Amino acid sequence: MANSDSTKQVERSRTTKRRRGDKSVPVVGVGASAGGLEAFQQLLNHLPATTGMAVVFVQHLAPRHESMLTELLSRGTKIPVHEVKEGMKVAPDHIYVIPPNSNMVISAAYSTSCRAAKANCSTCPLTVS
Repeated sequence: MANSDSTKQVERSRTTKRRRGDKSVPVVGVGASAGGLEAFQQLLNHLPATTGMAVVFVQHLAPRHESMLTELLSRGTKIPVHEVKEGMKVAPDHIYVIPPNSNMVISAAYSTSCRAAKANCSTCPLTVS
């Protein structure tokens, strides 16, 4: 009985959000080392074009290494792929790639902020607040 009550509450919550015009976008972060390109591509091969989510790819590279991840990922999917730029709005059914040597913040307003990572920075390269 508790399970069906929980399910009804979730359904009511979703309905209420839709009625109020809630435009929140679920953000999914996917990270890998420099050798993770194949794993990213395999994920994209199985990801439907319309999920309602924004997907952020973070690849660990040497700080001065130029990334071609945006170009490489866009070749294998119909989903729009963007390298994140300061102030960019996050939209559902889009893929975002963190720029090289950057830390990225996605705020509650779903806009992005990128800044160069500090040389000895031990924080995560992606923060969703």
